[in-house]
Amino acid sequence: MLQAAIDPNVGQSVLTAMKKEVERLQLKHDGLLLERKKLIAGLESRIDNRKTISIRVEVQIKITYKSLFD
Repeated sequence: MLQAAIDPNVGQSVLTAMKKEVERLQLKHDGLLLERKKLIAGLESRIDNRKTISIRVEVQIKITYKSLFD
């Protein structure tokens, strides 16, 4: 029993499996962070596009309104 407690090879397979699992989870986490970054950039782009369209519509309404009443 004491020999097993000081043997560095005891539990190596468990340690190796745990290290592989940690690495796999880290890669998955990094991938999720990248995906989140891309989604946020896409949303920001759509918001900017919507603002541009809104401004164009407002200008067009003002031009139309002005031409009707001038």
